[in-house]
Amino acid sequence: MAFTHAQGWQPPAGILKSVSGTGSRYGALAIRFSGPDEKDLQGEFFTAETDFPSDGGEPVVLIGHGNPIDPALTRFSELSLGPARIQRKHDGMFASFELDDGDPVDAAIIQLIHAGAFRWSSGSRADLVDRKNNGEITRWPIVEVSLTPTPAEPRLPKIHQL
Repeated sequence: MAFTHAQGWQPPAGILKSVSGTGSRYGALAIRFSGPDEKDLQGEFFTAETDFPSDGGEPVVLIGHGNPIDPALTRFSELSLGPARIQRKHDGMFASFELDDGDPVDAAIIQLIHAGAFRWSSGSRADLVDRKNNGEITRWPIVEVSLTPTPAEPRLPKIHQL
């Protein structure tokens, strides 16, 4: 099983189309490099010079940072999906993770991904983050990446199967 969930929780009836029992990777750009003229909805931005320190671990994948605004996703907020693989690219930080379509909850999330419901949003710890007065984030240890329909950076691509 790729994640843990609240004991006794079951996906809603009829949400699954098929179950074949294979694992696949899903991913997209999770952090977009830009500049002061292209800030996110919180007035911040990352650059290619932003420091993304790592302790060698892989950040956890959550849904809605574990606290979704939409009440329909409340049960999904209890999920902690498998670890994310983070890779630096020329235009940002790319995150990917694996889901097993043989698991009923993973299969439901896969269907939402294929429907284009999710983009990434990255999370860090406030005490580890450094920012300049102009909104440039200079240090951002990635603690988690979340599947969300409403990222602070709406120009990120939708998560897709790799």
